[in-house]
Amino acid sequence: MSGENARFREFRHGAGFLLSRLGTLAERSWGAALHRVGLTQTEFVVLVALTDAGAMRQRELAAAAGMDPRNLVPVVAVLTRRRLIAVRPDPDDGRAKLLALSDAGAELLRELEVELRPERDAFFGALAPGEYARLCELLEAVHSELLAGRGDEAR
Repeated sequence: MSGENARFREFRHGAGFLLSRLGTLAERSWGAALHRVGLTQTEFVVLVALTDAGAMRQRELAAAAGMDPRNLVPVVAVLTRRRLIAVRPDPDDGRAKLLALSDAGAELLRELEVELRPERDAFFGALAPGEYARLCELLEAVHSELLAGRGDEAR
């Protein structure tokens, strides 16, 4: 094998390339399930961010979801109209609003968890349970570091 072919092979088997390819496949699988309940991937990310962090201001939610705050505005509007998130006054600042996951939003996420579990198990069927858990830990570490490094750009 020539040096050029060896470098290309290393690239094709590298984490970035494989994550990109797996991301495409996962997007199809998850996207179909999300579509069945009328959610986009971005809307799902926002609901999960509210689950993880609780009530917060829109700017904080954008950072938690890894989004530009301007791109969050229409997402919040859709989720509010669907009553999946609730908006209430911020007790610390009467001009500000807090966004929180509503009971309907929490129920939708519980339904999705049940529906997506078999798909997830099939998708990652090549991994032992401990390997899957370790993969999730590693990916979470990379994801958290990338979001933390975005600074004001994510806000």
